Amino acid sequence: MTESIACVFCNGVLSDRIEVLRWARQADLLIGADAGAGHLRSLGLCPHAIIGDMDSIGEDPWQGDATIERVVYPVRKDRSDTELAIEWAIAHGADHVWLFGANGGRFDHVLGHCALLLRYPGRVAVWEAGFWVQALGAGQKTEIRTRAGSVISVFPMSNRPRISLHGMEYNLSEQTLDCATHGLSNSVQQEDATIEVHEGVVLACVEGQMV
Repeated sequence: MTESIACVFCNGVLSDRIEVLRWARQADLLIGADAGAGHLRSLGLCPHAIIGDMDSIGEDPWQGDATIERVVYPVRKDRSDTELAIEWAIAHGADHVWLFGANGGRFDHVLGHCALLLRYPGRVAVWEAGFWVQALGAGQKTEIRTRAGSVISVFPMSNRPRISLHGMEYNLSEQTLDCATHGLSNSVQQEDATIEVHEGVVLACVEGQMV
């Protein structure tokens, strides 16, 4: 059974528009988080939904198009527009959510997006400048599909997580990450490279593609 993918566009910078368009065309749902909808328009795409408090979108580029769902929240709220968009995507059947334009120059927003990855390990990923970033929790295993030599870094996000890495320059077998940078700057060597988490939570940053 094919898994459903949603792309959420945030109001940050799209570092490689051609590559973003390639990924977006694979999605089942396209969602603009407030002004992030503008990226969809600039790519020649039409969203299935625009979600947020609408404080930065300005004029609706698709005003009058009733096929687009608009979910409006008050400006004073407990969750960001991006988090609301993720929740909407999952409620509408998305198995995986990809975030684009997640780096808008404010470090607190970047950390907020990392917190969202940790809240949805294995389910939400950020694409930024050729790298995929995704959290993985205990019992999760993911295959890395990228070219040999691609950079991969794995960071502990809980106390002493235990992981296995296969098909890398530096392989690990149920190794505990005692140091914060133990998994920094590894590289993929085989097409069937994998990351498996046995205990705890990690944040994986992969150049190319992470499935």
